[in-house]
Amino acid sequence: MEQINIPFNTQENSSKKNEDDVEKEKSLISQILLHPLMTGQVLLPTKPAKELFSVVWRAVLLRETGLCLSASSGAGKTSALEMIEEMIRQKLPTLPIFRHETHNQQIPSIRAFFKHFLVTVGHSELKGETFDLRQRLVNSLVDEARISGQNVVLMLIDEAHAMAVSDFNFLKDVYNDLGKEGVQLVTVLMGQEPDLSILIKKIRSEGRLDLIGRFAMRILPFRAYKTIDDLKLILSGIDSTEHPQGSGITWTGFFFPYAYAEGFRLEDQAQNFLDAIQTEMPKSIVSKIQIPARQTFLAIRTFVMDNAAINKPRRIHADAWRKAVAYAKLQDAILLIRGRGQAGDLTVEI
Repeated sequence: MEQINIPFNTQENSSKKNEDDVEKEKSLISQILLHPLMTGQVLLPTKPAKELFSVVWRAVLLRETGLCLSASSGAGKTSALEMIEEMIRQKLPTLPIFRHETHNQQIPSIRAFFKHFLVTVGHSELKGETFDLRQRLVNSLVDEARISGQNVVLMLIDEAHAMAVSDFNFLKDVYNDLGKEGVQLVTVLMGQEPDLSILIKKIRSEGRLDLIGRFAMRILPFRAYKTIDDLKLILSGIDSTEHPQGSGITWTGFFFPYAYAEGFRLEDQAQNFLDAIQTEMPKSIVSKIQIPARQTFLAIRTFVMDNAAINKPRRIHADAWRKAVAYAKLQDAILLIRGRGQAGDLTVEI
């Protein structure tokens, strides 16, 4: 892939375009649509995800049976789990790790539970009675654990707030069956607030300390972005990550070929970005805001597309970040998080 050296505003002088220009425009649009900044398929390191990794890594080393991670909608929960999996694989490549996504609309049944988990572990045989499905799942996990030589399996469960109490019972059965084979199941549940807290409170109210003890004794918050350092790490990742890998073209260099050559870096825009977020927020909450990942990246993509291919860094308009933040509804999302609250009295800091 070559750096793009034509304006991103493809509507300009449309009447004067020749066939070559049209083909270049089509190629440009295709490259934009498939670029990792737009698709989100390449994960960038974030401070909240790194903090979470240290917690999960400790749980793996201690063979802790389970922990819960709670976050507001839009905080980047799924991406964080993907990043945690990647970071753990770098440290311990042989460890069996599975990411399971709970269906938000489901009809609880034992067979459906085991079938869903069989898909998660990559088993193609989904026929048979409940006992057969359960044994197939357990045997698959045991085989993975023994092949790895670790005798431990890490299960990352996303959308855990959508689980039913019966799902916890099924998970307990798998945990016990693995234990009989000398395999430790470490479970990390990632769920949305306030739904996750409501679910855990329900389990506690039913006196199911067996489930709490195994899977939800430790409940930790996954925070949104808060500081300029959080934003700088993301923007510097865009400045330094290459696409395609090894091409020498960074993400920033692709979208800002001229300005990048003049020394323009998104990381230097972090303060402008944060100022744009804080400008119209109530003064009483400016120091306490939590900035959700989903709208943060939408604002960044908007800024990039609105200002791409500028010739000089100084040509970026002073209102560029304000417009990007407004388009992404970032301030609305921040207020929404505050309105719904966090993990409440069930969340414990470490």
